[in-house]
Amino acid sequence: MTGDLQRFPRGRGPYGTVPGDCWLSDDSEIGRRVTEDHPGAHLVVEVVISTEDGRPTESFYTTQDEQLVERARRGRKLYDSHRRWRNNAV
Repeated sequence: MTGDLQRFPRGRGPYGTVPGDCWLSDDSEIGRRVTEDHPGAHLVVEVVISTEDGRPTESFYTTQDEQLVERARRGRKLYDSHRRWRNNAV
């Protein structure tokens, strides 16, 4: 984890662990089903603070909002980039 903290500015954790991080999940099994059943809809994953324990947790939802989809598309690039970096660092 120390390497992660050095890699990310101001002690920010890996992308996908900080509230507000979001990414598209259209390539998952559920995401493919969403796009098949609801053309134009996208499955988005966003990190939010849990109301139960106050910890970051993943929230899943669908949207057709193009601004949110574009934000999630950019987030997917960051998410994938971090996963590739982390897999190579192990």
